[in-house]
Amino acid sequence: MKTSCIAHPPNEPLIIIRQWQLDFCGGDRIAAALLSFFEYWHNIKLEQSKKAQEANKIAEMHGDCPTQDTSLYQWHNEKQLEEGTLIFKKTRIGRALKVLEEKKALTITRNPNPRYHFDKTRYFLYHPEVCNGWLESEYLMLQKCRMVAKNGARQDKKKARQDGNGALQDNFGAAIPETTTKTTSETTKEED
Repeated sequence: MKTSCIAHPPNEPLIIIRQWQLDFCGGDRIAAALLSFFEYWHNIKLEQSKKAQEANKIAEMHGDCPTQDTSLYQWHNEKQLEEGTLIFKKTRIGRALKVLEEKKALTITRNPNPRYHFDKTRYFLYHPEVCNGWLESEYLMLQKCRMVAKNGARQDKKKARQDGNGALQDNFGAAIPETTTKTTSETTKEED
């Protein structure tokens, strides 16, 4: 792991928003922050699920019923979502959750255990396969389009810096001498 030149306080909240997350969410920074937040907790749930499966297996070997939750459902209240995204508030978070749900990256439901139907806590199921599918198909195309646009902009800038005869000019309109690799008689003539 990389270290920092700053001695950050331990267990300080941190949110990383990647460019692909912004693109996936259509530029919605709050939805992108939530996407990152749910990815983080999904990774934790994956690890917990493995350990829960092992514990259930041991319980069954001893004739007990499995008691550990192996699902990948996350549950977060409004305050936790606000703290997890650091700067965004409840009303805006609600709209961003709808964006993620519409994009099928997230399923929002009540407690999936029918025994607790009275529980009004929202449960979230993150779908990394949707994000991975988007990254493999649409994001690569988006990156290629950006490169083409960037290269086109460079060419346009270069053309704008040429005078009427095709010679390059600097930012102040002065001609930039053309460089060449050709050897001329001036550079190869030996003195007697």
